[in-house]
Amino acid sequence: MEQSLGARVIADASGVVGNRAFYFSSQSYAANNPDVVRILIEELDKVDQWGKQNKDQLASELAQLWGLPKQVVDVAVQRQQFGTQPITRAILGEQQQIAETFLDLGLIPKHVDVLKAAPSNLA
Repeated sequence: MEQSLGARVIADASGVVGNRAFYFSSQSYAANNPDVVRILIEELDKVDQWGKQNKDQLASELAQLWGLPKQVVDVAVQRQQFGTQPITRAILGEQQQIAETFLDLGLIPKHVDVLKAAPSNLA
């Protein structure tokens, strides 16, 4: 759509906060299965690193899988930030900034303390 309409980006969040994706579990599962969580993060990062090193092949495979033109998927792959890592206090600090902005804009009704959802042993 962006390419066919000649659209252009007028603003994004570059330089404001990191563009991140998150994987969630219950706190009890993460606490009771630390080896599974560690292995999952390691394996997801291997896939991410492969994608980072093989962007053209990744775009070709995703285009076929999704039924989209490769040139469209190329744009998405080029914008992708690759790498999987455990969550940190710094990352949650970014999320806290977003929550506070949402509160200021009236998008959420009350203050959210992002760290309350974090495990106590967070780096």
